[in-house]
Amino acid sequence: NLFYGTNTDYKALLKILNEININKAIIIGSGGTAEGMAYALFKKNITFEIYSRNIKTRSEMAKKYQVNHYDLQNNYSADLIIKCVPKDVNFNYNGLILDIYDEKNILSKMFFTYLFEEDFKLWFSINKNYFKNYFNL
Repeated sequence: NLFYGTNTDYKALLKILNEININKAIIIGSGGTAEGMAYALFKKNITFEIYSRNIKTRSEMAKKYQVNHYDLQNNYSADLIIKCVPKDVNFNYNGLILDIYDEKNILSKMFFTYLFEEDFKLWFSINKNYFKNYFNL
């Protein structure tokens, strides 16, 4: 089997969390990116809550990580707010924000730099084995 999936989002967030000091975070969204973010916060033992429109996915994530979950709101306050919802979802916030759709956001720039590093390492480790196995190199 040549294809498999992996999530490198959490590795990128772990690198950011090593550079900033936070006690409480909020994840806005409950899709695949939010799942990676939740895993990173969980691994670092950082208290967090999940806010999402999707009751099913947010309650599943909340159960998995044993955190509280809520419907979307207009205002958020935490040391770190992680926006994992479509670009057109707007809200007010108090705290640092990681907005994956805002190319001017410093945490977003850090996140994608670290994400690309992780993807690069993963891609070339896979290809190294692929070429070695299939082309007898």
